[in-house]
Amino acid sequence: MNQQNSRDRKFLQMTRTPIRGLTLRLAAPSVIGTLSVAAYGIADAFFVSCLGTSASGAVGVVSSVTALIQAVGYTLGQGASNTAARLLGEQNSGEAKRTLTTGFAASLLAGAALAAIGWFWSEPLVLLLGATGTIAPYAAAYVRIVLLSAPCMTASFAMGCFLRGQGNTFHAMIGVTAGAAVSAALNPLFIFTFGLGTTGAALALAMGQFVEFMLYAAFINSRISTIKLSPKYFSFSPRVIKNIFVTGMPSFYRQGAASLSAVVMNRSLRPYGDARIAAMSIVSRIYLLISSGVTGFGLGMQPACAYNFGAGKFDRITGAYRFCKRASAVYLTLVAAAAFVFAPRIMAAFRQEDQLINELSLAAERRGITMFCDFDFAPRGVESNREFIETGTLALRMICGAAPFLARPILCTGLCESTGRSALASALTVCHSGLFFIIAVTLLSRMFGLRGIQMSTPVGIILAFLMAVIVEKNGERRTGTAPVRR
Repeated sequence: MNQQNSRDRKFLQMTRTPIRGLTLRLAAPSVIGTLSVAAYGIADAFFVSCLGTSASGAVGVVSSVTALIQAVGYTLGQGASNTAARLLGEQNSGEAKRTLTTGFAASLLAGAALAAIGWFWSEPLVLLLGATGTIAPYAAAYVRIVLLSAPCMTASFAMGCFLRGQGNTFHAMIGVTAGAAVSAALNPLFIFTFGLGTTGAALALAMGQFVEFMLYAAFINSRISTIKLSPKYFSFSPRVIKNIFVTGMPSFYRQGAASLSAVVMNRSLRPYGDARIAAMSIVSRIYLLISSGVTGFGLGMQPACAYNFGAGKFDRITGAYRFCKRASAVYLTLVAAAAFVFAPRIMAAFRQEDQLINELSLAAERRGITMFCDFDFAPRGVESNREFIETGTLALRMICGAAPFLARPILCTGLCESTGRSALASALTVCHSGLFFIIAVTLLSRMFGLRGIQMSTPVGIILAFLMAVIVEKNGERRTGTAPVRR
């Protein structure tokens, strides 16, 4: 009875609360959560950069593996949560329980499969992903731990989606923020105090994901959750499994395309050396920080859209979508302007440790000391620093110039995903997250070399924006509203 009352209250809240206030309340925690994860990525890149240029480049190489793990977790999590949210909007709680429990079990099994397959192939894997001979040892040490923690990571991503899908975005924020904070705090301890190098960075990430997993498990099985997970709700029903995968495939395409894009980027940069790979790796983390705020708006918008779609309240969906577009445009303009102005200082911040290591190296030479340690102890050249800063500054400023166009493809994809238009959402996300970039980097790198690689991300953003505009116009012509269709 208590669970039924909780579901009734949630239904009334999601379908009758003024839509702008509801969307802001749901989106704000999601924005904070995604920003905290992106900020941890920046901190991780900063600490690893202290180990040297090759170690810094390893972060970019391994990012494609973490993107793949996220792809699996978000596919099953978003697929189950969006389906369950629509079912709750239709007041079909029994099917919603089966959907979430099956999605959770599938996320654990998929993570275990990734860990088993990837653990034995870590060194060939990082070379395939674009690592140079000097980057490969750092990347292999990092990726082994990441793959070992894959079951915990995929399940954490899935449970975070479950909480957001039920409208509990605040508790989802607590989990992801706590995990990021633990990882950030352990990073310097494991890397420097314990001398574990890139292995320490990976262990810090794994520990943060474990904390996030435990918090999410506690939240989902507490009174705040509309639906609790239980083995008795697990279902082998082809209908349940199909709904999860069909609804979640846009998330897989988005993260999978991002993973493939990272591989293409690293392989394209390999002829230009470790400094260029390291610089673009840092730029990718900063780009993720810029875009994560919009991703947070999209994640907060989706449960409101899914609930109201199930309840047949299409005008509320349009209101939520338009509010998020305006808020995201303001956010992107402010953040991109600041990053554009301070781009050289931002990139230089990731090379400040080079001066320290140079001094340590010179002091060791004066004393006649030679030793092996986890740090890249070779003195840094002025040319390497210049290449790193110049490459990253130009690439970051190009991205900032295109950033205001980023909101529409992200939000339009989320809207289509939450309202059951999976094929359209999949097409949008494949083009935005991967296809346009891959085409751009392939063509432009041949035409303009390194400059073409730097131009590829902003070109992909502009093309995705134009595609989202076409989708919106088509939806408005058919329904008189945003791209929503029953």
